[in-house]
Amino acid sequence: MRELLKKIVRLLPRPLKALGGSICGNIKISAARRAFNGCREKNEYLDPSEIARLVKHDTRSFPIIRYDAEGLKFRAEENVSFIKKRVPLTGIKDCLELGCWDGMVGAKLVNLGKNATGLDLKKEGFVIKSGFKIMKPSGYLVSNP
Repeated sequence: MRELLKKIVRLLPRPLKALGGSICGNIKISAARRAFNGCREKNEYLDPSEIARLVKHDTRSFPIIRYDAEGLKFRAEENVSFIKKRVPLTGIKDCLELGCWDGMVGAKLVNLGKNATGLDLKKEGFVIKSGFKIMKPSGYLVSNP
């Protein structure tokens, strides 16, 4: 049903889409306003023992982020795979990675045959990667193959 609605909305002229978006937005805002207005006036706090119980109840596990060479390679492949799902990289020659930190994604893009340049505000994370150009915000080249 949702996919059918999306197809129908795509066929509508832009003014009608804007009107529909405005109506949906107003409905969401009204629902949020009702929820906030229904809240109690007085602040309430959880007992610290209750917080500990809730933390124990949480069974989520968080991935370990590795910074060794193998871990960086794995994360770079994971991130580039994520990008490829959203942006077809065929036909793209030049890539700019903003906030590149250590340049792991840019280095992987270079391995895929792309010209990659990274820009980051902090120089602490810069690791010289083969074929990957990392630039300071002032525009000076830090590494060049």
